[in-house]
Amino acid sequence: MRFTRRGRMATGCRYNRVCSMADHDLSEAIGKPGSISIPKKLPLFLTADLVIFPGLIVPIAVTDEDTVQMINDTMQSGPRIIGSFMRRQAGGDEIAVHKIGTALMILRMLRMPDGSIRMIIQGLDRIELLEVEQEKPYPIGRVHQLVVKTRKSVRLEALMRALRDDFDQMAELAPAIPDEFKVAVHNLDHPGGLADLITANLNLEPQTRQQVLETLKIPDRLRLVRQLI
Repeated sequence: MRFTRRGRMATGCRYNRVCSMADHDLSEAIGKPGSISIPKKLPLFLTADLVIFPGLIVPIAVTDEDTVQMINDTMQSGPRIIGSFMRRQAGGDEIAVHKIGTALMILRMLRMPDGSIRMIIQGLDRIELLEVEQEKPYPIGRVHQLVVKTRKSVRLEALMRALRDDFDQMAELAPAIPDEFKVAVHNLDHPGGLADLITANLNLEPQTRQQVLETLKIPDRLRLVRQLI
């Protein structure tokens, strides 16, 4: 499995597409599912091929006029949280998306002279799309926050250790892996976050990333990511 250089530590990730939260000031809050309460209704940010995991920071460019309006409204009227869901098929007017997505907080936004937006978002928790209540001018949906609580156990610790060992073997063959990312993998003690962090930095097809996002049981997610390395 090839490693992609998209993974960087949050302190220096501003211009990278996917960045880890492991050493970020908010990592404690984001590393614990359910630490932030997600509104039951959210504007929906629909993507063609981008799967965003909880605990990651992602720079995004927005050019679609309706989505620009959605971001502007969100920044002015609420907690700056939107729901990201990947479409089942690219294009088309019908809202057909995967039901499991991620709640995102808009950290920064920059309006460009051409009317587009550059923003830096932060993944919070997995969410389930229950219903689309509005489609125009931009979609708004009713969502459910998915908080998977897992008790530490000998079996879970063994799975985390095995995943780290697999990662270390891959890292020996991939000198492009940044040292700070290696440190993050070994310092992160949240099992679900560990699986998400490694997945986000592997060169995988969007549907495979979505499969990991939809794997809610932590032991199953750890096993799946081991298979993907």
